[in-house]
Amino acid sequence: MSRYWSETALFDWLRGKFGIEKPTALEWGEWSVWKRNTKAAHPIGYWVTETFPRIVDKIDRNTVGHIDNARYYLRNRFWRQTHVLPTGLPLGEYHDLDERILHGVMQGIVDYVEKELAWKSRWLSTEESKAVVWKSGRCPQLGLKYLEWEKGLLYDESWGMEPTDAKFGELTDQAQRAIDVLRLYNWWKTERPQRPDSHDASGWSQYCDDMDKKYGRDHFFESRDQETDEERARSRAALDKSHEIEAAYDAEDTAMLMLVVRIRKGLWT
Repeated sequence: MSRYWSETALFDWLRGKFGIEKPTALEWGEWSVWKRNTKAAHPIGYWVTETFPRIVDKIDRNTVGHIDNARYYLRNRFWRQTHVLPTGLPLGEYHDLDERILHGVMQGIVDYVEKELAWKSRWLSTEESKAVVWKSGRCPQLGLKYLEWEKGLLYDESWGMEPTDAKFGELTDQAQRAIDVLRLYNWWKTERPQRPDSHDASGWSQYCDDMDKKYGRDHFFESRDQETDEERARSRAALDKSHEIEAAYDAEDTAMLMLVVRIRKGLWT
């Protein structure tokens, strides 16, 4: 596996000497524009900082790279386990497929932010990345910091654009995607867990408590015929409201899953 020598501190320093500014990230396809423009403006500097490192990469891959491949295989197979989607669901309990799909996909978003983007954020601030605390290979603080940086990416001069270009000053596709990822992350971690229980919000829980006190805890099985017409109407209204809330929750879950599907091609590191 290549070490990507062009991204090491040595070649970053050399780029500074040649007056070359290399963006931290660009949209797919924009790198070819940057390479073409940089090669034209700094032919020697480009060869030293981009072409030569690729030669070293090739040598690396065919020597010690074989050892790296084995190391990365073991890490991905037994530690990172990038071939699976953990659900985060309680162990030892049965979970239907629809629940496993929702939790697997959303836990994947959480891991993407707290692990993968957190790792990438070290490119933005080495000092800060040393100060934060990592736990079990994740750091929410750094992942969110990276998303905040992505959200501010604009189409500007760094893209080879002029102020007269139609997209100049607009958010990039990467920024738009970061906004969606942050929305998903906050929804799953904060908003969804705070949704009121449908039985509580509909009044069904209170109705059941009131009937238990009046008729006994077994009245649903033994004495529902004792309920008054008013109590039966209250029961139907509460259940209808509960079903309405549950349907809204389900629609929200589905909408968030569809959002993941729409942006999934951009969820790579």
